[in-house]
Amino acid sequence: MSEIMEAIKQLGCDVEDSVDINLYRCPSCDALNDKLASEDPVKKCGFCGHEEEEKEFEKFASDSVIRIDLLADRPDLFDVAGLCRALKGYLELELGIPLFSCEAGDIRVTVDPSVLEIRPYIVCLSAEIPPMDYAVLLELMKLQENLHWGIGRDRKLASIGIYDLDTVTPPITYKSVIPTGFKFHPLTMPDTEMTPAQILESHPKGMAYAHLLEKLPRYPLLIDSRGLTLSMPPIINSDETRCKIGTSRLFIDVTGTGEHAVSDALNILACTLSDMGGKLKTVTIDYSDRSLTTPELSARQIDVSFQGAVKWLGIDFTRDQFSHCVRKMRLNALPVKKDDDTFSI
Repeated sequence: MSEIMEAIKQLGCDVEDSVDINLYRCPSCDALNDKLASEDPVKKCGFCGHEEEEKEFEKFASDSVIRIDLLADRPDLFDVAGLCRALKGYLELELGIPLFSCEAGDIRVTVDPSVLEIRPYIVCLSAEIPPMDYAVLLELMKLQENLHWGIGRDRKLASIGIYDLDTVTPPITYKSVIPTGFKFHPLTMPDTEMTPAQILESHPKGMAYAHLLEKLPRYPLLIDSRGLTLSMPPIINSDETRCKIGTSRLFIDVTGTGEHAVSDALNILACTLSDMGGKLKTVTIDYSDRSLTTPELSARQIDVSFQGAVKWLGIDFTRDQFSHCVRKMRLNALPVKKDDDTFSI
């Protein structure tokens, strides 16, 4: 434990301590909520908002964890898969840039022009993963919320929807509706249909994020070819499409007002799912004037001055040492010319 904590510190993370926690299962969405072992049991789910007034959630398990402060500028370290990827480099178990592949998929998403003035950007992927257990479900839900914070700026720039693909019938349409002109079953309410306006007024997640939509004339919506609602971004998924224990086929969308934010969030999710043993497939997004295929996982590059790095860091290292350190950080470093100062990272 101490060796891992020290390595995480060397990656730039602020390690608080190691603590014992209890995990409590939400009776509505099956998510595992954690609390310090010394704190009162959970009564309200931090993922779906379900709350029990009379009783506590069922205790599922106990565990020991390392607590760290998340770095907003390192969203690739927001989950266990990302931390493991970075630690393998720092500990020299694996060096250089990891490669991720994504097969061509056949799912298409049509973007209705009515949504472009509201929440214009959408990127998607599908994935086949080993059947979810509680640990994987918890990890994906936590990563989703961490990305909402670190990249999405509390869902304004980007928000993520993760669905059980076996409940969805493509193709999918991304459009907008008037606040009172449509009803669906929001997450945790399988027996209750609500309009978008009602969700903002009375659903826990709707009330928490109402400020993102309430002043708009129309609200975003994702529906499949049968008319089944997937979600109302950036507020809530439908109950019918939620992931559960045993889910093995996923559809993921990221919508938002920030073009780079939605792509970055999707790419981090894609890498995490790949590291979990998932098989990724692309999704085609059809606008009225163009089409794009997401995710885009090819490596980008920047040029870095070796002498500039020496000057800024104040460390007198050789070119070979520089290249090795870059590879420990899970990147590649190639000299642009044999005796040139510039490296392509």
